[in-house]
Amino acid sequence: MEIEKVKNVPEVVALIAMGTSRMNYIAQAMKAGGPLGIADETWVINKLASVYYHDLCFRMDDLRKPRNCNLRRGTNRDPNKMIEDTQLAWMKTHDKPIITSTAYPEFPTSVSYPLEGVINTIGYSYFITTPAYAAAFAIHIGVKHLKVYGCDYTYLHTQAMAEAGRGNLEFILGIGMMKGMKVTIAQSSTLLGTNLPMNEQLYGYKNITEVIESDEEGKTYAIKDRPDLTEELEGKWEAEERRYLKELKQKYESDGVPEVERVEDTPTEDKIDGSTTKV
Repeated sequence: MEIEKVKNVPEVVALIAMGTSRMNYIAQAMKAGGPLGIADETWVINKLASVYYHDLCFRMDDLRKPRNCNLRRGTNRDPNKMIEDTQLAWMKTHDKPIITSTAYPEFPTSVSYPLEGVINTIGYSYFITTPAYAAAFAIHIGVKHLKVYGCDYTYLHTQAMAEAGRGNLEFILGIGMMKGMKVTIAQSSTLLGTNLPMNEQLYGYKNITEVIESDEEGKTYAIKDRPDLTEELEGKWEAEERRYLKELKQKYESDGVPEVERVEDTPTEDKIDGSTTKV
């Protein structure tokens, strides 16, 4: 089965992976009254297909080859079952298309990824992560707006750890944007620096520079110099520094650290010749 021939092209798609910014999707869906308030279709990565409402599931790992991360016991009802066993059980009876590298008959809704067609659309054969495949598929079929959640790769609280694939997905999204596809990233995601504060998003400028939508014909965006925000931020930094120094002083005082004796610059007598000098 070829997915392009059986599928209507949605205008807006929400793509959800397993990073922590997937929580932004849940919050938005509740505010919007459900998934259809966010997008025409929802696409999910791997295990999320057993958790979230969706129209397509992408699992590019070969369905007949167990994944190392799933070869351990989970916390399901039967503690003797591996995570892989539980996952494969529902995938064999799943009622939505599972886009994967190779379709197999024991997975009735599995659909082979249209790799050759996608590569010809994208112009590159660079795919090292499943979300990149999904984003490229969106470009291939003509999705106009892709909303990305849970594709984080790096996390502020664990900066020493990073997952492979961020550059790959950002590269594919860049191709999509150049082809006219609108891309929106979850606010808390590190992807494309979306979670960075405004003062860190444009390097090198003296004042915070805000990017806003432009009313001028032929221009999508305009930039606005914000010395007011810069002054406000610097004031917060100064206040934070004063607070920190105050806490540091209180800590040392409470720990009983003696103050360093100050040597006064006073005259002393030279015992050899009776003259008075300063030392």
